[in-house]
Amino acid sequence: MYRASVKADDDIVEANIEAVDNAFPIMKTLTKRRFSKTKSKGLARLRAEPALWPENKPRRWKSRRQQIYVIMLLKEEDNLPYQRTHNLVNAWELNLTLDDNGATITAENDDPSVQFVQGDWTQPMHLDSEWPQAAPILTDLQEELNDGMIEDWFTATDPRAGVSS
Repeated sequence: MYRASVKADDDIVEANIEAVDNAFPIMKTLTKRRFSKTKSKGLARLRAEPALWPENKPRRWKSRRQQIYVIMLLKEEDNLPYQRTHNLVNAWELNLTLDDNGATITAENDDPSVQFVQGDWTQPMHLDSEWPQAAPILTDLQEELNDGMIEDWFTATDPRAGVSS
């Protein structure tokens, strides 16, 4: 039987332990900053309103029934000619949480029209007018958050991070 063992130098082990100990508070700060930046960027994208559709340009309705319903609703609300209330975009809330299950981005909007303007049932006229769509924005935010947190990890664990050579 052959048996051998080697031991890492104490100064290397101590340096690694020190790097990990120092990384925790740095990582906490970097994560808070990353979440704040991602939240601000995400809300700005979700709340972006396209220009109003020109009055003389025809709209692409999903159906004649939808067109009648929307016009009746706007008449009932005394909102013809149509004026934006900004209720839809102001209803967006974006939260980021970090727990044992990972980082989670949660977007919420309780405005009843969101599903038809920015959600799963977006109507053709809203796609034509380039309303930002929630699902692709959240996918982009997820990718940006993942990449940013990897970058933050290297920053927190590299003692030379941010130091020019």
